[in-house]
Amino acid sequence: MLSEIEQFQKWLRRRAPHSSTPIHYVSDLELFFHSSSKSIAEVTMQDVDDFIEQCQEKGHAIATINRRVAALCSLYRFLAMMSEDAPANPVRPRRHFI
Repeated sequence: MLSEIEQFQKWLRRRAPHSSTPIHYVSDLELFFHSSSKSIAEVTMQDVDDFIEQCQEKGHAIATINRRVAALCSLYRFLAMMSEDAPANPVRPRRHFI
């Protein structure tokens, strides 16, 4: 697991210790980064488009796809909150949420 994702997971657990969100978000992020084979800084909007398309081809529910995109968006927001030189968020809500 990428260290940024581990930090994000710890932050989520502190905010909502009894929620299942950290478990699901980390799983979603691992799926995304495994499928893209890119670092966090290299991810583009097209990579997000491709991931959504893969999820749709596999027959995943819209709610599942939206949660996966939300996890990715939240990770980049977390990184921006933690560092001024964080990578740009590749998720565009009007483009990527179904």
